[in-house]
Amino acid sequence: MPDIASTRYEQYDAPLFKAKIKELCGGCEVLYQNAGADPAKQQQQANSMLAQGVQAIVIDPVDSAAAASIVQAAQGQGIPVIAYDRPIPDKKADYYVSFDNEKIGQLIAQSLVDELKAAKATGGILQVNGSPTDAAAGLIKKGIHSAVDPSGFKLLAEFDTPGWQPPKAQEWVGGQITRFPHQIAGVVAANDGTSGASIAAFKAAGTKVPPVTGNDAELAAVQRVIAGDQFNTISKPIKIVADAAAVVAHEFAQGNKPAGRTTLFDTPAELFTPTVVTRKNVAEVLATPDADCVCGGAVAAPARGDPGAGSADPRPSIDDGSGPYGFQPRSLSPHSCRHVCTSLEPRGRDRHQPAKSSHRLASKRRGFDADRCRVEPPRFRSGRHHVATGGVRLHRVARHCAADRRPSWERAATAG
Repeated sequence: MPDIASTRYEQYDAPLFKAKIKELCGGCEVLYQNAGADPAKQQQQANSMLAQGVQAIVIDPVDSAAAASIVQAAQGQGIPVIAYDRPIPDKKADYYVSFDNEKIGQLIAQSLVDELKAAKATGGILQVNGSPTDAAAGLIKKGIHSAVDPSGFKLLAEFDTPGWQPPKAQEWVGGQITRFPHQIAGVVAANDGTSGASIAAFKAAGTKVPPVTGNDAELAAVQRVIAGDQFNTISKPIKIVADAAAVVAHEFAQGNKPAGRTTLFDTPAELFTPTVVTRKNVAEVLATPDADCVCGGAVAAPARGDPGAGSADPRPSIDDGSGPYGFQPRSLSPHSCRHVCTSLEPRGRDRHQPAKSSHRLASKRRGFDADRCRVEPPRFRSGRHHVATGGVRLHRVARHCAADRRPSWERAATAG
């Protein structure tokens, strides 16, 4: 994997890939390394794996151009290379698995343009792209331009963010706020990290935050979407691509050559379609009718012991589709729910006085009780997650949002 700046690789991509390989081949071993955003280190890691006799390499390149030498070295030894998430244009890999990055750029930008037109906004657009050494970022950038250029809104300025680093994006956006006072109608940011950085720049400048796009549906980003700070993000269930990459790698290791469903950069590929998430559809895209708790109409958690959780220590989850982090379709882990939702079960001196909430659920059509859950940003105290008001331990939410949607004290009172 390319870096640790994005939490997804260590927390989700790698564990899901390993789990799928174990399912396909119990006796297979996965050698995993993270390059820490260092292309030279990634080259060394690949060389080490080749020396250990691996049968296939799955690589999400730090630098798409530099990764061409890894492909050449591996293929020179007869070892197939699967490009993951980011393509390698300069040297044809054996396969490429990803979401459609150009489509991602087009979707987030068009969603923003439509919003600005509906609001009769005036002014122009800032464009915060990803890393200039990441070919996937180039595809996202191309997709953004396909929507922004003919939109009628002036592109005020754009920036290729080195290494996808949020501080660099924040610094640049801060400069543009000074350069274009009261002229920025919206910001197209290529991922949730640069989106959060852009929002932070506006807040630091004491300026109203315009609609800002994102991509990846990271937990913090979904919280921002629910709160109204971030306009959109992209749901890309990581489980889909991790599983697909594992299946392809296993096929190559067995001596087979899987056929691609399409091609990109002359490489057989499988590209999946992402989904735009806004405050208007967050419940529809990210919630699940079969989960025990729906948080703010946006996220849900299966009950403890749900076989979809996959382990005793489930990872956070925010995406839709077939469950981005190894859970059942369109469901999320209790850990995720602990971050963004808590029961409205009365607490404190007056157990019959509900806690205040600025967000109410909109999921009654799914059969959920809107009075039992609320969205709250997490606070940390004594090493445990607590909600912002009342110090309620969030790990209790799955039990409180159980089948009959009533807290235990209320069920007991009814039974009595």
